[in-house]
Amino acid sequence: MRQNPITGHYLTTTPIIYANDNHATGFFFRYSDETYLITNRHALGFETENGCKLQKAKIRIRNDPSDLDKFEESTLTLRNKNDEKLWLNNDHRVDIGIIPLKPPVVDSQINILPPKQISSDYKYGNLAFREKDFPESRPMSMIFSGGSGAIILGYPLEYFGPSYPVARNAVISSPYGRTVEELVDTTAGIPKKAFLTDAVTHPGLSGSPVITQPPESIMQDPNKPENVHVAANLMTYDNKRALLGVHAGEFDQYADFKLNNAVYPTAIIDMINSV
Repeated sequence: MRQNPITGHYLTTTPIIYANDNHATGFFFRYSDETYLITNRHALGFETENGCKLQKAKIRIRNDPSDLDKFEESTLTLRNKNDEKLWLNNDHRVDIGIIPLKPPVVDSQINILPPKQISSDYKYGNLAFREKDFPESRPMSMIFSGGSGAIILGYPLEYFGPSYPVARNAVISSPYGRTVEELVDTTAGIPKKAFLTDAVTHPGLSGSPVITQPPESIMQDPNKPENVHVAANLMTYDNKRALLGVHAGEFDQYADFKLNNAVYPTAIIDMINSV
């Protein structure tokens, strides 16, 4: 069977695995020469069955760029000996959790990689988003609005085995750029800095990146020369890919709608800079 190219966004994510076999999804992010793992606050702040706060978690690191199907598990310490959290979040209504990673475990740029073909400067098996992947940094011709298609990329419940995440189709349900707070009559309990998506989701996808769908031409034939290349910029597909947000689970305040929250990516920068 023909192997299509491994697109770089598949290498940005990892399951976050806890001792009780629960898990969430996270993705790598580079900012000011530092590397972070981005997920949801609710995925890091809950207590275990015996009432203890989460102390450690495991993530998967690809450290062999010659074989992207291989990975090793790395343990993250979430709290210090004084039970103080080592991850960032200073606003419980903004549902993101940011874990600083040292040493860096990801490359500084993302590529579209044909199988077994790695550029000489490619150092790691994991790849990271950057601020230039936010919609604000994309070409003006790229318009994101209610009804636009998106992909939620993560690890649903019990999907531990494969090396790569699952892509779920989504639709942006609220006007992109407006927050949910601006669209409802009351802000009581409403998540901040969030928009709505319509997608079939599952436990374990919390913390997944929400990204734009590839152009139709690439979906039809990813092997065309104009579609397959090693890119110099993050999130490629000819610069037509953007990080729209962080999937944050169901929109509980209006459960009958069966919609999901996603936190705008600018909240990541705001939270890092506020610490």
